[in-house]
Amino acid sequence: MTSGPRGLAGKTAIVTGGARSIGAEVVRAFHAAGTRVMIADIADEEGQALAAELGQGVEFQSTDLAADADVQQLVSRTVDCFGAVSYTHLRAHETSLH
Repeated sequence: MTSGPRGLAGKTAIVTGGARSIGAEVVRAFHAAGTRVMIADIADEEGQALAAELGQGVEFQSTDLAADADVQQLVSRTVDCFGAVSYTHLRAHETSLH
């Protein structure tokens, strides 16, 4: 039995900005509740490490949300891996100064 909010088990979430910080904690919370999670982030190394740490039911997709093709690939891969998208948690933000 999984712990956490009822109704999340067996669902699928995409978490943008999910490789680090608060986003990574959101990924962990979804995973603990039995939700399959696709981590979407430009932080490839951290995203791959988090997916490996959590194991089955968690995947990583390198995604730049400013690139439409990346977003299309993200959704397609999520559906291919998990069958559907139930939730999105949009945590990504620009951190560099121009």
